[in-house]
Amino acid sequence: MGANIGNLQVWSKGKDIEETKKQVIESISEIMDKQGLVLCTEEGAEGEDIVLATTEGKPWVGVYMQEADFGQLERLEELGRLLTKKFQTLAYTAMVYDSDILILQLFENRECIDQYNNCPDYWGEPVTPEMKEALKGSPDKWVRLLKEEYGEEDIYKAFNEGKVKSEETYLLLASMLDEIHGADHEDKMAELPKMENILNREKYIFAEYRLEELAKLFDIGAEQSIMGYGDAMDAEECRVELLVYCER
Repeated sequence: MGANIGNLQVWSKGKDIEETKKQVIESISEIMDKQGLVLCTEEGAEGEDIVLATTEGKPWVGVYMQEADFGQLERLEELGRLLTKKFQTLAYTAMVYDSDILILQLFENRECIDQYNNCPDYWGEPVTPEMKEALKGSPDKWVRLLKEEYGEEDIYKAFNEGKVKSEETYLLLASMLDEIHGADHEDKMAELPKMENILNREKYIFAEYRLEELAKLFDIGAEQSIMGYGDAMDAEECRVELLVYCER
């Protein structure tokens, strides 16, 4: 079983990261207030937990809710829309399912301005060519988030390219060589195209690795970018803060 995670990453856009974190908390509280929940300040209070994360020297605040690790990102999406409208920044949600599927939504001014899904037909639902085109991601929409040394082509690579673990290729080739051991020259030559296919086969990358590559481009802490609610309190490379919301 692969990883299942969901999170929201909010860009500070040149502002002090603590100021951005205050804005995130303010917006979370606004959303939770609609559900009759308020931020608890008493030590040991019990209620609904939300985790914030920051990484030293990085201009991003991560937000983690328990339901998001189960693919329910509606409240994180609502938060992303609210934050980008109120504070004129950008934010994106990320969902990883079983380490195979990566779904991203980029928000600006309350609107979802781009979507990425590396396998939109994974669940067997009909997907038209137009839908696939709309979900392949538009690198030009993300370029404002890049560190100076990177360009639009790097986002394209992160969206579309992968990497094969060397041991996988080795094992496949070893199996093929075992099969043709002792065969005559003609039979060996006939197997060459299969060996070439192994060496040049479509590359594969785990979804969280693809997400980590984007984090490098956008200057987000690697751990912060690929963890979910279930991992957050055990984080080692970033600072986490637990918010507890209780009934009024």
